[in-house]
Amino acid sequence: MPYKRIMAAVDGSETSDNAFIDALNLTLVLKAELCAVHIVDAFPVYNLSMGIDFDRYREIVRNNGLAILDRMQQMAKRHNILIETKLIEVIDCKKRISENLIKILQIYQADLLILGTHGRRGFHRLILGSVAEETMRDASIPVLLIRAEEGTVAYHLQRRDIIYKRIIVAVDGSETAFLALTQAIYLSKALQANLCILHVVNESAKDPNFAKHPDQMQNECRRHGNEVLDKAKEHCMIDDIQAETLMVEMINQSGSIAGEIIAACEAYKANLLVIGTHGRKGLNRILLGSIAEEAVRIANIPVLLVRKSDFQ
Repeated sequence: MPYKRIMAAVDGSETSDNAFIDALNLTLVLKAELCAVHIVDAFPVYNLSMGIDFDRYREIVRNNGLAILDRMQQMAKRHNILIETKLIEVIDCKKRISENLIKILQIYQADLLILGTHGRRGFHRLILGSVAEETMRDASIPVLLIRAEEGTVAYHLQRRDIIYKRIIVAVDGSETAFLALTQAIYLSKALQANLCILHVVNESAKDPNFAKHPDQMQNECRRHGNEVLDKAKEHCMIDDIQAETLMVEMINQSGSIAGEIIAACEAYKANLLVIGTHGRKGLNRILLGSIAEEAVRIANIPVLLVRKSDFQ
């Protein structure tokens, strides 16, 4: 479970730089190894015009990538961190950028991937944006996604000492949620952070009999939620973590569960959300799966995604 080999995908954008700074901070605190990877994809531009000098263009984007990686190394040196860098060229136009990233993750044997969620297109189309979404679905390790912030990189550097001091983990009683909880406990302990366990109850449409027996079903949903939270808190106590618990009842059905999760993060003033990417259906369908992806899209804080396959 400990993150000993961290990989950060970089593309030279401010979003990428922010994500890399978080990678540096985690590397320091967790005493991990860090690798910065940059993927060059020349094929989209090459295919647009047969008049382009492909060899010259390839040289330009390679040099641009090497310059980005050199800047990451200099940034790491200012933090007294030695890092490894990798420049990956897409040599098969039929493969997605995310497929190449997944392959290098396996070669490097990374146990955490850090990505920005917005990148560049055209000449600088290298890693982020929709590529991040593809990668988070396919990666077999936890993925930490960092969104673009309103502030500059300099502002991001100022929050170095308060990185991830208030963590929320979303749980629904499933095995995947339990795995996300173990990651949240690990980070809470390693970062000396406060931890809040969140359970969202959607009181409608869990059972076709809800309309017939609303009070009974409502009580059942609450009972289930309390059981989930109590069990999660017990696991925290085993690791000497005094976690808070929060159960949110989704009364306004025009909203979304992901929206409730993000609202809870804002109320708790969390600076990291941990969530599984697959959940259950029916009574236990509370948090995960596509809800996690929606949470990533609307969150204004970093989100750590944990898949069940991460630990199989």
